[in-house]
Amino acid sequence: MQVDLPLAPPFDAPAALAALAAHAVPGLERVDPAAGTCTRLFLTGTGPVPVTATLLPDSVSLDIGAESPAAVADITTAVRGWLDLELEPERVAAMLGNDAVVGPLIAARPGLRILGYPDGFEGAVCTVVGQQVSLAAARTFTGRLVSAFGSPACSPGRSPSSHFLPHEREQAAERERTAHPEPKARTAVGRSRPPNEAVADLVVFPTPETLAAAGPEAIRQAVGLTNARARTVHALAEACAAGLRIAPDTDHAEVRRRLLALPGIGPWTVEYLAMRALHDRDAYPEGDLVLQRALEVKTAKQARELGQAWAPVRAYAVFHLWTASAYLP
Repeated sequence: MQVDLPLAPPFDAPAALAALAAHAVPGLERVDPAAGTCTRLFLTGTGPVPVTATLLPDSVSLDIGAESPAAVADITTAVRGWLDLELEPERVAAMLGNDAVVGPLIAARPGLRILGYPDGFEGAVCTVVGQQVSLAAARTFTGRLVSAFGSPACSPGRSPSSHFLPHEREQAAERERTAHPEPKARTAVGRSRPPNEAVADLVVFPTPETLAAAGPEAIRQAVGLTNARARTVHALAEACAAGLRIAPDTDHAEVRRRLLALPGIGPWTVEYLAMRALHDRDAYPEGDLVLQRALEVKTAKQARELGQAWAPVRAYAVFHLWTASAYLP
């Protein structure tokens, strides 16, 4: 099924594709900047579904390997959040366009979006694994995690619903009975699905339950993390398996509090996840070194003071500063 997701222009598709390609995890997703596509599996209420997103100047087109209204609705909602398609660029320009620091950056890239994550737990684990290492190392470590603990689209002997806990299977069944396609999406049935070969070597990101059951030592050995980092990944998995949801429709203050209580997770990680996973557009990682260099300051206090002028959309200021400094956040 083809689904075209409208958006408010402009849309900086090249910057989005470059960022997706730079952060792409081997075995989890495949990004082709020349073709303008990103292919991956989405874990929906009816099981894993292959999706290829084509980023265009005025829309995002999805080829979804499913016809289920519930699955299509789940995927379109996830993609809209992932690619920040609800953004109204004119609103950000109106609020920040006259700022001496950020205004020229917005004028240069008016369609820049805050790339999120298809799933909050996935984003949190990727962020933890990538702490204090290069981007290349982070991709390698996360690829090992995915290879060791991820689930293929059709695991032998498992039905799609076996990826879920009992209460989640019941909820998925109810959504399947009652759901309708995402109302903002324009669908056109009849287009071919992404071929199975396109995702034959891709897997679904490990669930919290899988990593919680594996234990920190198994995670350490499979991925090559330090003991402390493996314990953080495991603690995060246990918390999410026990009910912590890292999603926009949650109590952000409570999510922040619970994340900070986990070993190895500090303010920078929490604010970074608030921007990309909670979609908090006023999140502000004042301790970020790239941000401080971009602002030509040396302390978090100085960065915080400068950022006050950009509330309540400080996250967009951060992403413009990151992009201008390193092109890719």
